[in-house]
Amino acid sequence: MNRYPRCTKGAFFLFLFAGLTILLLGSIIYIVVIFDPNAYKPEIIRLVKEKKERRLRLDGPITLAFFPSPGVEFARLSLSEHNNDDEFANIEKVHVSFEILPLLRKELVLDEINITGLAANLIRFSDGSTNIDDLIRSEEQQERFRFDIGRVRMEKTMLALRDEGSDTHFVFRNIELEADRADERADAVGDAIRSKVELTFNIAHPERPEVDMATRVRFHLTLNAQRQYFALSGMKLVAEAQLPDTGRLFIQSSGNFSASLLEEGGEFSADEFTFDTGIRSVDSSFNIGVNAAHLGLKGQKLTTDKILGVAKINGSHSLISGKFSLSSIQGTLTDFRSEVFRADLESENEGRVVKAHFSSPLGGNIAALWLSLAELKAGIEAKGANLPAHGIQGNLSGSASLDGLTGNAWAKLNGTMADSNIAAKFSASSLIPPYLAFEVNIDELNLDRFSPRQQDGQQQKAGRAERSFELNVLDNLEGLNMEGSIRVGVLKAGDFTASRVRVDIRP
Repeated sequence: MNRYPRCTKGAFFLFLFAGLTILLLGSIIYIVVIFDPNAYKPEIIRLVKEKKERRLRLDGPITLAFFPSPGVEFARLSLSEHNNDDEFANIEKVHVSFEILPLLRKELVLDEINITGLAANLIRFSDGSTNIDDLIRSEEQQERFRFDIGRVRMEKTMLALRDEGSDTHFVFRNIELEADRADERADAVGDAIRSKVELTFNIAHPERPEVDMATRVRFHLTLNAQRQYFALSGMKLVAEAQLPDTGRLFIQSSGNFSASLLEEGGEFSADEFTFDTGIRSVDSSFNIGVNAAHLGLKGQKLTTDKILGVAKINGSHSLISGKFSLSSIQGTLTDFRSEVFRADLESENEGRVVKAHFSSPLGGNIAALWLSLAELKAGIEAKGANLPAHGIQGNLSGSASLDGLTGNAWAKLNGTMADSNIAAKFSASSLIPPYLAFEVNIDELNLDRFSPRQQDGQQQKAGRAERSFELNVLDNLEGLNMEGSIRVGVLKAGDFTASRVRVDIRP
């Protein structure tokens, strides 16, 4: 008879698990008691100096943590510029947690990285290089471990950006970032990282403290570094800022974006793209919105589907609204064309309504910020209490162009308005605030056509009808920075007739 009871398989595995657990706990206790990570500070500093030629300071302690997952925490770090003792960045605290078992497979799987109180200075030099080129440069030698990060969190972060080439300087403050890995692989782009990202920050200008834009953006990120591919799907952006003397600025945008940089020239696309912006003050507001089903750029080749837009300017006593559309765009960044551009505008001001319709093919150069309406046609109709009962109609044709680099615009129009033949030239510069100049030539102008409609039951004086007219053009132009001239071949008003009339307007 066997003196020892038979051990079942279940009991055997239970004892084995208990033994391994005790061994693991004992190892953890031993590491906590015996191992001092701060002893490795000099070696870490030496490696950074040797590999990256930057000075690393570890002024705070390095501590180990094992719950809820093993990890290490650094406090009060700072890093210098490349081959320079000037400070590039400092961090209040970094906590990194990782998984133990993947280390045996030479895989570093990071559960979570928490960064608190990062402050960094990013510089783009005049030659196009940056002060982080050495940090992001790929090494020829393969990494010993494969990195896999589950979650990244950042809070109380500040990034100062300076572009020496354009002499611009911005500060991103109060950056809060949460990025969670959604999938380890993406079938559409091979081995890739998928992550859900939520980011908030404030944009400020060091020399203009009154400008402060709060921004929140969410998107799902797909990133494949090997194929140089990234995509932002379901992107939603909301921004708001208080602008000096103009009220509040609002921006909203959404869409799906992707870029592939592996091919020569790269390939970019935006689908279901929307963009809305506006400025609101106490007594006025301005809003404009644009949406497009698809925008694409491959190398220099540009393709788009139909683009639609709306705009509205609401003043204390006036309302201007409009909408425009562009047919599909074909061409390149330096030479593109849309066969049909249409715009409809409507203005209401103290009982007067003006409607205008414009159409033309559109061409341009995005790189030079230049647009051209080479075959512009316009139809105009005005009605109101101070105009004839049938209103005023006109049809004009000509061309217009805009130079975005200089902020200048030109237009040349010919046609008829209220049975008068008109030839006009317009130009605008310094678009904010605008400076307008014009030359208008009219062959014959009968001001009686602009007189108010006769009221019902109004009696006419015997022998001669009483005619009167009133022009308030100068009142409507008050506050505009403009100059120009109006030439009229024959001017008629009641029994008055004049030839070769010229009116000059000066600022």
